[in-house]
Amino acid sequence: MTTLTVPLNTKRQTRLENFTKRTHMPKEKVLQTALDRFLAIQELEAIRKVIVPKARKQGYKTDEDIFKAM
Repeated sequence: MTTLTVPLNTKRQTRLENFTKRTHMPKEKVLQTALDRFLAIQELEAIRKVIVPKARKQGYKTDEDIFKAM
């Protein structure tokens, strides 16, 4: 396991400390969860950039159009 050190500005550090005190979650767990969620969102957005143009060419304009077709 690689240890990564990321500097946090004062506001973020304070927010993180307040959150971990309130929830009793270790800082490492909070940061790992945040990073996992961020990466998942970025991956989904990248997939969406590829899929949306293809769906539009097939006549799907909205997410609702896709749900109706399912």
